[in-house]
Amino acid sequence: MAAMKQFSPLIRAFLLCPILVIRAVAAGRAPSDAEIRDALLRDSQAQSLSDCPCPYSLKRNGAPCGEDSAYAKPRGRQVYCYDHDVTDAMIRAYRVQHGLPAR
Repeated sequence: MAAMKQFSPLIRAFLLCPILVIRAVAAGRAPSDAEIRDALLRDSQAQSLSDCPCPYSLKRNGAPCGEDSAYAKPRGRQVYCYDHDVTDAMIRAYRVQHGLPAR
């Protein structure tokens, strides 16, 4: 992630942004709230330092992470795993941060 600092904020946003949001912008439309929510979820999980960010993630042996996930731990870096973890305020902030129109 440290190597990402060499890029401008706009380039970093597109490098970290899931393909659905990029496709929406490329198609000339603003991404939907669902696409932004998905982008925030994926980004949060990708930045997790854990091999088991979410309860539904799979361990190396193929078993679900469950209570061993970073999400289930009471302390440490928060990971967003479910739609309800991403608030409407977070979506609005994402739109502002990335210069996307409000819905």
